[in-house]
Amino acid sequence: MQAIYTTLKGKSNPDAQYLLGNIPELSEDALRAMPLPDGVTIEEYRTALTADIVGTVRKLVAASRNSGQRREDFELTIREGNKAGSWMDSEGNSLPLPVLQLLRDCETRWSSTFLMLDRVVTLLPARTSHAWLSRET
Repeated sequence: MQAIYTTLKGKSNPDAQYLLGNIPELSEDALRAMPLPDGVTIEEYRTALTADIVGTVRKLVAASRNSGQRREDFELTIREGNKAGSWMDSEGNSLPLPVLQLLRDCETRWSSTFLMLDRVVTLLPARTSHAWLSRET
C-alpha cells in the first residue's frame, strides 16, 4: 500500500491522482450528476474529492500521538462520551466507542495504512466532538 501510494502521489497523471482522490478540478455538471450521500453538499463533496486523505489522516494521527497527555485526553474523551451516551449511529441510536488509540501506518507493514484509516473512521465521533487535538501540551 505504501509503495502504491508513494508512486501514485508522485505522478502528474490524472488517472493516478483520481485514484488518490487528488482531483484538481471538477466541473459543476460532473458534481451535480454524482449521487451525493444525504446531508452532503456539493462543496463538501468537492472538498473530499480533492483532498489528500491519507496525508491528512497521517497529520491527525501524528498530532494526536504527539504526547502522552494528548493520548490520555483522547482516551478520557472516549470514556466520558461512552458514559454520557454521546456517540450516535446514523439513526440516532447510542453507540459506545471502543477505548482505543489512533494508529500510525508503517512502511514495512502492507496493511497498516488501511488499519490507520479504519481506526480514524471508527473513532471519528470522538475526534469531531471534542477539541482534544488542539489542546496545548
